[in-house]
Amino acid sequence: MRRAGLALVLAYVAAGTAPAVQAGGTNVAVAATAGHVWVTTGNGVVELDARSGRVERRVPAPYPFFSLDLGLSDGNVWMSSVEDAFTAGAVTRIPFGRGRVTRPLVLPSRPVYSLAVGSGTTWALVGPWGATELAAIDQATRRTTFHRIEGVGWIAADDTGETPGLFGVDAGMGRAIRINPDGTRAWTAMTGQIESPAVVGLGSVWASSREALYRLDPRTGHVQSTIRIASAAATLAVGGGRVWMIALTDPSAGGRYALLAIDPSRERVVGRAPLQGPVGGMSFGDGALWIGRPSAAVDLLRVDPVTLKAMLFATKLETAVP
Repeated sequence: MRRAGLALVLAYVAAGTAPAVQAGGTNVAVAATAGHVWVTTGNGVVELDARSGRVERRVPAPYPFFSLDLGLSDGNVWMSSVEDAFTAGAVTRIPFGRGRVTRPLVLPSRPVYSLAVGSGTTWALVGPWGATELAAIDQATRRTTFHRIEGVGWIAADDTGETPGLFGVDAGMGRAIRINPDGTRAWTAMTGQIESPAVVGLGSVWASSREALYRLDPRTGHVQSTIRIASAAATLAVGGGRVWMIALTDPSAGGRYALLAIDPSRERVVGRAPLQGPVGGMSFGDGALWIGRPSAAVDLLRVDPVTLKAMLFATKLETAVP
């Protein structure tokens, strides 16, 4: 893991949480939609054609040492990035077409720890840890407002607008929470300790502990169902009518993982396949599941959502050019 990856782990440890399922190489976030897949490579983001794998565009990050999160909404890709030692941070807006790339949030002396892209608003968790704030970027006006927020490790939102609101994970208790616009908490869910970012979609909030995946009512935080899944950590995604989980099954030898498909209507695991690590972010789009691999030069896997068969779709993305 690069020093930046270690710094991210230490930052989350300082907040009382554990890092998401990632191991080795650079941090790799993935965002997919019809015809295109975006992948962070440490120094920015590359756009790929979802059919051919051709690199169509490379957009550098304003703070290129570590690109953290990606999200899609309002016809744009949103990317957060931080500088070495988490001394600075920014949020970049990249139009799907060839429009002008803008930076609605640039913080030369403050890091960005987490990004959540909703429908109409993009949120960023801004450091330092001793004085964190929630930055809310209006996607229409690009106006940003700040509110003090305490003890939150990750934030999450639904970019489709189906499940409005902002959600997160309490850094101390490890519980899923709903966050009000002013940074206060609307509810705290009664679950086991959550050790990875939650996801929002299919009308619910989904959060995982070491023992189970929880489906939460977004309005009340009530646990609607508990799906027993034993794993050391998890990366979650929603798409194609499924909840997708990468579970760490063996942390030795570079990590062994399992990819799980969960049917929300039956509230149970309906598919399972082994997955060789290391692995990074995951996103569903263009009829497939996409998984970043933080290898020496960044790879991208394409997973068939029916068979769960993974194939290497693109490789050496850190140095690939259009």
